[in-house]
Amino acid sequence: MVLAHREELLDQSAQTIAVLNPELRIEVDQAERKAYRKADVVVASVQTLVSSARLTKWPTDYFRVIVIDEAHHSVATSYLQILEHFRLVPPLSGLGDKEIEHRDNVRHRFEDFVPEQDAPLLYGFTATTERTDKRGLEWIFDELVFSRTIRDMMEAKWLCEIRGARITTSSDISKVKVRAGEFATKDLSEAVNTPERNALAVSSYKRMAPNRQAIAFAVDVQHATDLNAVFRNAGIKSACIVGTTDSATRKQLVKDYHDGTLTVLVNCMVLTEGFDDPQTSCLIMARPTKSQLLYTQMLGRGTRIAENKRDLLVLDLVDNGKIGVPSLTTLFGLPPKLRLDNMTVLSARQAMDSLEAQVPLTALADVDTIAGVERIAQQFDPLRTLKP
Repeated sequence: MVLAHREELLDQSAQTIAVLNPELRIEVDQAERKAYRKADVVVASVQTLVSSARLTKWPTDYFRVIVIDEAHHSVATSYLQILEHFRLVPPLSGLGDKEIEHRDNVRHRFEDFVPEQDAPLLYGFTATTERTDKRGLEWIFDELVFSRTIRDMMEAKWLCEIRGARITTSSDISKVKVRAGEFATKDLSEAVNTPERNALAVSSYKRMAPNRQAIAFAVDVQHATDLNAVFRNAGIKSACIVGTTDSATRKQLVKDYHDGTLTVLVNCMVLTEGFDDPQTSCLIMARPTKSQLLYTQMLGRGTRIAENKRDLLVLDLVDNGKIGVPSLTTLFGLPPKLRLDNMTVLSARQAMDSLEAQVPLTALADVDTIAGVERIAQQFDPLRTLKP
């Protein structure tokens, strides 16, 4: 059984497994689509299994292997209910959402738990192993068996090269409220969803990335709608996908994008995770976030390799008051104001490696070129930064 939480992920997994294993019978268990016991592989919706009697139709020892796609979700309550059914976590009786949220109260149950020998083998796959609620994946998984950074993957040619451009806006996000470590959505949208900023995003795309297949990330539905309107008014074939977009329309828009009928997809928290179209060669980061996890997920939508794809171009919209906000440069440990110009992230990172031991990033806060980094490195005296 393969578990996933979005329809796109279900269909994507089923299609990929079918291509690589044409001899297997693969069925999807989601809403009106029902899988039966004759299937070799069941790709199942987490929401469907926990909100109906569909879970109990599967015997606890029926599957030999359970695979969780986007495994950083696996310690969410809905996933735990499914894993409990297959005897992969301790019994949750008496534990509601609030009790599970207080991890210290239940940590010992998971630490001491050992599955029965005939329980399924559990695999998880994710590109982002952190959670904002600090629940650890060690609750569920015994061992991290394989790990690679984005840099590792680029150097090994599994991911494409990344280039970036800083697009400085006049919007001010310094006074946007922060709740639970992230910007308050309504306040953030009011700060950045302006005609001037949206027009700047579109004009930057037309100037720097014309005709590239692009995904734009917006703050909320209104921002996505308004930004998409500016793209369309500029003569760019674009469409908007949000959480309320019905399934049939969403599938058609994704198909049109894949076929090239659409050039830009503007979305709000729909294509952030799991969306996979290797032809995507431009990302428009119009949504500021304090979450490095979310920024990494958005970046991953464009790093796949495809035929005739040279690289990924990331257009980072940088607002006034941008403090503690991840960007392409900070994600790779580069000076925050560094202009990459014609350099790739990988080449900039390699240029920094020989200097990093000598010059801390705090000394490079205002440097915007590699030449500036080299100049400071020549003048830098580490003893001056020491306090007596």
